[in-house]
Amino acid sequence: MRKIIILLAIAAISFISCEKESNTDMKNSTLQDNFYVAGYDVCSGVHFTDSTSKAGGYVFVSEDLNDTLLSYNFPDTIFNFPADCMTTNVFGINFFPQQYRNMFKVSMTYTIVPEEEQTHYPCITLYPQLYFGNPMEVHIHNVSAIE
Repeated sequence: MRKIIILLAIAAISFISCEKESNTDMKNSTLQDNFYVAGYDVCSGVHFTDSTSKAGGYVFVSEDLNDTLLSYNFPDTIFNFPADCMTTNVFGINFFPQQYRNMFKVSMTYTIVPEEEQTHYPCITLYPQLYFGNPMEVHIHNVSAIE
């Protein structure tokens, strides 16, 4: 019985003393994964032509829907987004209409932008947090479309 109590005590001490893994290494690392361009930041500016639209910031959702990223340096030469992709009237983060959400797939290499260097546009957000939580801002280093 005494051995069991000692083993339980050791297990409890080990469990309590374990530290949570730090995100510092992840923030300094270059990461690579596949995402869908699934929305945009209205506050970063949206520009329309007769048939296309472009935004200053885009929202990316991972294939498994577990990660949401935001980037303000996505090149506007990768896709020609149809004008009706960006027609919502809500300020802040908006997702594309359902028929476009899985259409624009990319492979990208990126780093996480430190909090003190993140981009902030003055904007009124009518419906905050109506997406997958706060998207993590990233800086894209390399990106290509996946067909």
